[in-house]
Amino acid sequence: MIGEKKGKWLVLEEVKVIQNRASVFKHFLCECECKKQKIVRADMLRNGRSSQCEDCRKKERYIDIESYVGKQFGEWIVIKTVDKNIKKYRSLLCQCSCGFEQIIFASRLKLGKTKSCHPCNVTKRGDQIISAI
Repeated sequence: MIGEKKGKWLVLEEVKVIQNRASVFKHFLCECECKKQKIVRADMLRNGRSSQCEDCRKKERYIDIESYVGKQFGEWIVIKTVDKNIKKYRSLLCQCSCGFEQIIFASRLKLGKTKSCHPCNVTKRGDQIISAI
């Protein structure tokens, strides 16, 4: 593994780590693209659970929601930011192409978890919307 790139990590050398457990893992000194170094377990590198340093991971997760205003995500168009922070998630007021407005977490838009409102999703699947009379 020495000299290989695993995500943003560059594996530099194997390191001896003293452990008091029955299972012993190999550890490697790795350097992130930002030049930070960390000792990482070999299995975490192999299965992709560790692919970069914590600082780089935080930068990737940060969403500048002000830049989302006016952009389109699927059928949603972002109208404005909303001050409502629920469980540390930043929210946006969005309008579907059908005119329906809804507050949506910015992370759901970024990851593509929502593309349109519920009534539009139902009609796209071919289901019928039954209105109460």
